Amino acid sequence: MGALRWNVRWITLAVGVVLSQNAAGAIYQEVGDAPPVVPGQPTIASPLDGIHGVLSGALDVDLYFIFIADPVAFSAAVVADPAFDSQLFLFNPGGIGILHDDDTPSGGVFRSTITGPIGFPAGFYVLGISAHDMDPESPGALPLWLDDPVFVQHPPDGPGVVLGAWSGAAVVDDGHYWIRLAGCTAATPVAQADAWNESADAPDLFPGQGTIGAGNLATILGSFIDSLDVDIYCINIVNPPAFSATTDALRWGDTQLFLFDASGRGITHNDDNPALGSRYSRISGGFVPGPGVYLLAISSYNRDPIGASTFPLWMQNPTFFERPADGSGSTETVAAWSGTGEAEGGIYAIALTGAAFCPTPPTEAAVPLRRDLAIRAFPNPFNPSVTISYFVPEEARVTVRVFDASGAIVRNLVDESRREGQYSFAWDGRGEGGKAVASGVYFIRLDAAGRHATKKVVLLK
Repeated sequence: MGALRWNVRWITLAVGVVLSQNAAGAIYQEVGDAPPVVPGQPTIASPLDGIHGVLSGALDVDLYFIFIADPVAFSAAVVADPAFDSQLFLFNPGGIGILHDDDTPSGGVFRSTITGPIGFPAGFYVLGISAHDMDPESPGALPLWLDDPVFVQHPPDGPGVVLGAWSGAAVVDDGHYWIRLAGCTAATPVAQADAWNESADAPDLFPGQGTIGAGNLATILGSFIDSLDVDIYCINIVNPPAFSATTDALRWGDTQLFLFDASGRGITHNDDNPALGSRYSRISGGFVPGPGVYLLAISSYNRDPIGASTFPLWMQNPTFFERPADGSGSTETVAAWSGTGEAEGGIYAIALTGAAFCPTPPTEAAVPLRRDLAIRAFPNPFNPSVTISYFVPEEARVTVRVFDASGAIVRNLVDESRREGQYSFAWDGRGEGGKAVASGVYFIRLDAAGRHATKKVVLLK
């Protein structure tokens, strides 16, 4: 009986292959390994009548980005009697669960079916397939669906909301599957409503990664590639009193949130939010001076921002309170990160209120200097010259000097009295003797009235 069942199964799969060849463009074939996270693999067959793919093992999960053109007629059904106990999941593009089916009575325990109407309008969705018992959970390890019931499709009923990872112990011998679809057309990635997925690896310094979209920004989904990774996103805070940013951390460790103004100066920070547990972080609009463009950073404990002077922007303690920049480098912009985080890689989610998308990160030249001793340089990195702007809050003797990475003076740029105000000039990348300096890291130091400010610049040839 076992051999007969295997023969029937392989015959069914072979028939499916023939159908895909005869109905060119109607069956989408998995390319490589479809990812287990949103937005999934784009489906480019139109009309989209089916998907053929393979689970490469018990831990593999495949997600596909689909367009449901007719929610009433929509259906997704596992056919061809797969060699494993299948599960189907439907999410919105931001990873929020919509429907799930484990075993449909009419299809048998190896098959799963989701049918319309799904209660949502036509648009982009994410369809996932896994083997029982590989289930979706939030970044905080909370299940999106409970284990029961298994014989009926149902909306999310677990405590989790946004897909962050998959957990469980599935059994897969042969992972081939066929999903028959109705009411769908081809889908390619587009800006997601209310959610931003990290594009490549978000940078750890100014100006951050732009969040592309329109309207309210409710979720940022990303991941740490290692323990040194820090991600910065450009966001637009439209309602400071209502603003909040809250992490939903994975089991791997402890998140930290930092908010900077558009120039990279520290606004507020939280490590551990006692109301959510020590792994979670939450910042609010209590320290936000007004609407505008800000930079939101996430790191894992104990990866912290420092200024060009290497002084920390925030003190280490207290950890259970949101607070403005209070370190010895609090007046500086973030120039680097120190310490080693706990995360060796992991997905995170940041839930936002009072914020909107910020398609274009700020350019440093467009950010007004604060009414304090300050210096900046743009572009950075530069070649062959860099524009230096600085602000003097009171009349004083001013010096602006360039140092190399060893601390040696490369060139004296300014040494004279200045009235209160903002000044700009260009450095041509040459030393005192007029010879062009080599590629590398340099520090431009402003001194006035017994205080100083430093900006790190990089010359790339």
